Amino acid sequence: MDPYEEPRKALRRIDAQIARLLERRAEIAEEIGQIKRRRGDSVRKPEVERAKLREARARVDFPHAWHAQAILRKAMRYSVAIQRRICGPEA
Repeated sequence: MDPYEEPRKALRRIDAQIARLLERRAEIAEEIGQIKRRRGDSVRKPEVERAKLREARARVDFPHAWHAQAILRKAMRYSVAIQRRICGPEA
């Protein structure tokens, strides 16, 4: 038996879950973008972004906290891009 088979299957399952969660996150970012457009709110909310990164750091054990933050930061940038597409680059 290949010693990598089971761990790789587990990673594939996790990757599929992550992909679904990122897709759902993008859908929610679109919903938030629509609300921000209607209200005339700014797309970027630095205080919210900082709080999310602090929460991510607190939830994940060191040494993985930095990686979790980096992934979340990338997802948040994508959400901002989605919302800017909806609200316009000046929002």
